[in-house]
Amino acid sequence: LLKAKELGEDQGNNLDTIYFNLAGVEMLKKDFTSILYWLSKINNTETFTKFHYFRGVANYQNGNIHEATMDLISALEIDPRNADIYFHLGLILYETGSFNDALPIFEEAVKLTPGATAYHIALANVLEKVNRNKQSLTHFTIAKNQEPENLHALLGMANLNFKLGKYQTSINLFQKVLDEDRNSPDAYYGMGNVFYAQKQYDDATENYSRSIKLNPNFAPAY
Repeated sequence: LLKAKELGEDQGNNLDTIYFNLAGVEMLKKDFTSILYWLSKINNTETFTKFHYFRGVANYQNGNIHEATMDLISALEIDPRNADIYFHLGLILYETGSFNDALPIFEEAVKLTPGATAYHIALANVLEKVNRNKQSLTHFTIAKNQEPENLHALLGMANLNFKLGKYQTSINLFQKVLDEDRNSPDAYYGMGNVFYAQKQYDDATENYSRSIKLNPNFAPAY
């Protein structure tokens, strides 16, 4: 594509298309700074239906939240059935604490692409934030069934079972996480919470201590 760019400059070809294709390559490589660079060189942006989508995702990944939001909203107007646009817009709303606004956005993403594990996990996270714990557990479980080794799903299921008072199930799930990752401070912390709730204070202290040892900056375990 870089060679094509040189030929385009020499022969007067459509450089906008070449720049957009270069941005597409960088999208696959997840080089978000380069995506913004190539997109910034396009003159006629209306030619490309995914222009705002690409720029919105790249701005989000680079921490340009306002610009990302505006781009993703524009992208939805062009392509209202693109689940990944909803997903990234939902992430922005979630990370800025707008959980009630993020909820229907993630629900739409899951509706459009129910096979995407990341979408179910995002929806489960926001459902937990608005205290819809049983529904949150449902989506963590779907994510785990889609990807049995997904530790985010397993952790989510473990935490939700703890919140719902299913302590032994919660312990079993935290143990599954630790079987895969012995260095998970979240799993030890969660295990500590289960033991503490059952007044098994020595076991709780042991697990909190392991969590802190693995991550001294893990404030919840103190």
